[in-house]
Amino acid sequence: METVTATGLGTRLGRYEIDATLSGGNMGSVYRAHDVETGASVVLKRVHENGHASGFNLTAAKTEARLLSFLRHPRVAVVVDHFHDPDGHYTLVTGFVEGPDLQRVLWDRGKPGLPVAEVLERAHEALDALAYIHSQQVVHADVKPANSSAEAILCSGCTWMPPRRACSRCFETPGTESESGVSSP
Repeated sequence: METVTATGLGTRLGRYEIDATLSGGNMGSVYRAHDVETGASVVLKRVHENGHASGFNLTAAKTEARLLSFLRHPRVAVVVDHFHDPDGHYTLVTGFVEGPDLQRVLWDRGKPGLPVAEVLERAHEALDALAYIHSQQVVHADVKPANSSAEAILCSGCTWMPPRRACSRCFETPGTESESGVSSP
C-alpha cells in the first residue's frame, strides 16, 4: 500500500479507501473515506509520526479511541475502528457526519451570523451531547465550531476525567453541595 499524502485520493488503508482530504493539523490529517466492505462513509484521523507529533499525541489518540468506542449518543460521532496502518501511522475511524461543521456555517453566513433561534437550538443540542460525554467521565478537550455540526459533536481531543481530580461542581445539580462544601447556585 502506498503512503497517504494530501493528494492520496483512492489510497486504501486496510478496508478503507480515501475519498477526500478534510483537514490537517499538528496531530495529524483527517480524510473522508468509505469502507470497501460495507460502503459506509467514514472519517480517518491519521496521527503524524514526526513533526509536531510525539509519543504524547499517539497516546492521546489511542486514549481517545478507547474512550469514544464506549460512547453512545445520537449527537456524538461513533468510533468504528482504530489501527496502525502499514506505514505505522495510528488511525482512528469514526462515522462520517454529513453536512458542514459549524465553523464553515458561520464563515458562509458572515455577519450578522445565525438567527437567535438557530443559535439556541444548536447550543441546546451541543450542550446535551457534552453533558452526556461528561456523565461518562470524559472531557471534550477541543470544543470549537470546527468540531460541531448540525448532526453531532465530533470528539477530538477527548480525555478521561478521573472522578477525584475532576471539578466536583461539574457534577452537581443546582442547589446541591459539593464535597468541598461549596454550594452551586
